[in-house]
Amino acid sequence: MQPPPRGAPPPGWYRQAGAQRYWDGMQWTQHMAPLARSSSSNIPLWLFLFFGPIVLGIMGMISANRGDYYRYPVAFRFIKGPTAPAK
Repeated sequence: MQPPPRGAPPPGWYRQAGAQRYWDGMQWTQHMAPLARSSSSNIPLWLFLFFGPIVLGIMGMISANRGDYYRYPVAFRFIKGPTAPAK
């Protein structure tokens, strides 16, 4: 086996023509794979996880200011708490 050409990139997957192709250190192989999805598809989830508690907290403050009870919609109730008075 010959040593890799001088200045050749290390073996691994490289982007080529809208897909990924494997370079074995000497030449391109026939192994191809679709491009991996970018992490930008998770941006809406991160926005919700960051701003969700802030928005729900503000809604709770507004409800408390009016004198109403407020229960977070995504909270698990492990202990039964007070119930809202009948209107």
